[in-house]
Amino acid sequence: MMLKALETDAGELGQFVTRSEQDLLEVNKELRNLSSSNSPDQFKSMVRTVFRQVHTFKGEAQSLGLEILSVEAEKMEQLLENLRSSEEPAQEQVLQLPIIWRAYWPSSRSSKILPPSNAPKSKPSHPIVTHVATPTNLSTPAQGSAPLHAQLTLLAAQIAKDTGKTVNLAVDLQALSQWLIPHQQALKDIVIQLLRNAVVHGIEASTQRLQAGKSASGNIRIQLKSSDGQWQLSVHDDGAGLNLARLRERLIQLAWYTPEQVQRMDDRQVIAHIFKAGFSTASAPSGQADASSHAGRGVGLDVVQAQAKSIGAALGLSFIPGQFTEFKLRLAQGVVV
Repeated sequence: MMLKALETDAGELGQFVTRSEQDLLEVNKELRNLSSSNSPDQFKSMVRTVFRQVHTFKGEAQSLGLEILSVEAEKMEQLLENLRSSEEPAQEQVLQLPIIWRAYWPSSRSSKILPPSNAPKSKPSHPIVTHVATPTNLSTPAQGSAPLHAQLTLLAAQIAKDTGKTVNLAVDLQALSQWLIPHQQALKDIVIQLLRNAVVHGIEASTQRLQAGKSASGNIRIQLKSSDGQWQLSVHDDGAGLNLARLRERLIQLAWYTPEQVQRMDDRQVIAHIFKAGFSTASAPSGQADASSHAGRGVGLDVVQAQAKSIGAALGLSFIPGQFTEFKLRLAQGVVV
């Protein structure tokens, strides 16, 4: 992990350290407030809050190549997932959570991954990066420093490898440097979650793509641009699009609605549920790594919506089944420095 930290852009790593310490302290605060007097609703609310923060932390750690931290976050996510799916978690399970947290995270003190002050400075990079993720180079990190676009390339490559897919990634986020720092961080969180979503849920396996007359490699494009007094972030993939039948089926499986209620919903109402906490359609194809380790476990798009709301951005979605999915985020020009 120290070698990865030394390869990482010092500015990006410094922001990660600051953000992580704040988030992990917030998680600690939530857990300290647990008691036997908490109602089931209070407990569920706490689990959602902690899950969202841990999931965000995991995504950024993965994008920086800090595998030790992402693995620890994955353990905590699994524990929270088990508690979240329990109808009535046992009191003992609830009260053990702070103890388990302390066992998982003593080594995650962010100060331990700070590079020395004389660490090599990052080299300027071209704003557009195209990476073809193949079985032989998926796990190969970017050479030298790792600014945001290189982090995203690394993350996409790792997810593609673990899910048995091949992905081409094009990134243009050069304009992000003009944004205010809090808005920059929110957008980074959004991009990480939408990229994970695109690889796990959007892009099909190579065999499926070939059968559909597509290229074997999926294509994902991430772009930030300014137009007509607004900023627009788009994350576009040429994958399978949304499967409305699967979404309807999942709403019934989760026991959120009866089959009759789901039948009465129009498509727009069904689609709105993908942004709600606890909703996920992830599953692992036979013989491949567990997709849930990279999927949102019901908090990925919840994080996107929460971050978009925090900076006053409008979030939109368009898709054509079998052709593409595109998320768009629109924000006023007031976010610039």
